[in-house]
Amino acid sequence: MLAGYFCGIDYCGMRDIYILLIVLATSLFIVESPSTWAANENSDGENKQKDFGLAPNPFFIPENARCNDTFPFYHEGIWHLFLMRLPVIAHYVSKDLIQWQERPIAVEYPGSNMLTGCVVESKGRFYCFYTFNGISLSISDDLDHWKKYENNPVLTGDDVTYEQSNFRDPYVFFNEEEKIWWMVFCSRMPGQPGQRAGCVGLAKSKDLIHWEFAKPVWAPMAEPFLECPQLFKHKDRWYLSMLARHTRCRVADSLSGPWNRPSIRDMGTLMAHANSRPATDGKRWISFPFILVPTERKELLANADFLGGPIGIPRQWNFNEDGSVTQRPADEIISAMHAACNGARKSLSMARVVAGKWELNDGSIARCVDESAGTILLDGWPKDFYFEADVNFSKEDMECHVLLNVNEEISGGYELSLCPRPNMVTLRPLTVWERAQSRVLEMCPIDMAGNRPIKLRIFRSGTIIEVFVDDRAVLTHRLFQHSGGFLGLEFRDGAGTFSNILSCQLAPVNEKDI
Repeated sequence: MLAGYFCGIDYCGMRDIYILLIVLATSLFIVESPSTWAANENSDGENKQKDFGLAPNPFFIPENARCNDTFPFYHEGIWHLFLMRLPVIAHYVSKDLIQWQERPIAVEYPGSNMLTGCVVESKGRFYCFYTFNGISLSISDDLDHWKKYENNPVLTGDDVTYEQSNFRDPYVFFNEEEKIWWMVFCSRMPGQPGQRAGCVGLAKSKDLIHWEFAKPVWAPMAEPFLECPQLFKHKDRWYLSMLARHTRCRVADSLSGPWNRPSIRDMGTLMAHANSRPATDGKRWISFPFILVPTERKELLANADFLGGPIGIPRQWNFNEDGSVTQRPADEIISAMHAACNGARKSLSMARVVAGKWELNDGSIARCVDESAGTILLDGWPKDFYFEADVNFSKEDMECHVLLNVNEEISGGYELSLCPRPNMVTLRPLTVWERAQSRVLEMCPIDMAGNRPIKLRIFRSGTIIEVFVDDRAVLTHRLFQHSGGFLGLEFRDGAGTFSNILSCQLAPVNEKDI
């Protein structure tokens, strides 16, 4: 047929047609280079990410992205966040816990050893107590303009009741029972073994200026320091929060104690620091830990040095019947995430089954019906995101994984694991080597017993990950090695369901700041 078609065409015409056929044939079989693949994949990924709702980034980044201990104060509908932004005490305000506005510096640079404090109001004036050469004071009439008290410090250790060294971290409140101001602080008891001398000291005052020592609120003879203590009442109980490596809490029926350890000892993990100073708006208590930054951008650093960093997700405290205290994201944060999720792309619209049998319904339910194992990967996932789901287990002797920043072979990235038995949440790197895979980056215990859904909330921004499990346990870490890639959902040794899945993209921030 072709021969008949070309019959009568001269040589030059045949040559031109032949060249044209070669070009057409070559174009049919051309193979893209790896760089072209990558470019196309990135372009597709960016297009897919545009379908996600965009939420404001809930990680507050102060100037220079470096801050240390925070001490919040609530006044007339506004949250005031005072924080150590060395060499000053900085001041920020917000109505929604997301958008923050900087106010004038509260305390200018007095010296390199300035540390944590607190703010209280009395008769229309505001008092900022802070650590410098003991306990010092600044006073304001409007929370913006502060004047240092001329006779600072107002209180120092005397080496009789309390050691002069490590005399710091004041927290002041009005004791309604005694009708007098109380100040609790971090100190040490003279004459005691150094590693067991830490105590929560106490001083009392009628005017916030002149203070007298009283016996310690709590001296357990168990720690070298009990840092950043806070004493407050919620309903019929008194709570004593402090830092002893982790943020910890004790509970009592009265200020005289005894200060009992609740069923949950630690609140959060070490990477979210200085979480013991909440403030109240009259309805709830909220704290603002800062997230540490390792001086070396590596994971699994033993005895690493750390710097201050951005503020983590504001924690709303839950006070449980057994006296324990747990934490969840503040209501405002959850509302902002949900608002961004409404009308946006369904989280499972780009799901791909990798292993096991799955039922994917309505874009928000992923049910693994395979009793052995099952894995799905979600394509086009944004680098900075919020993910929420209810996790249901078919039995306790199984586990659920959320795979973070994984490649297509699932040979790199991270694995967040929820194990109902032994009631543990762990975060570990994924590698092809089983020995390396067993290393744990972070872990926290939580009771997941009972046939009930477990709420899972994940915030991922830059190198930061914060995971809230069951609105009770919080896990915080820095992930440097892997970013981008797929998000995966997985069950092992049993069937299970991810339901009510919501997700959105977080507004990007400067990588060096977060």
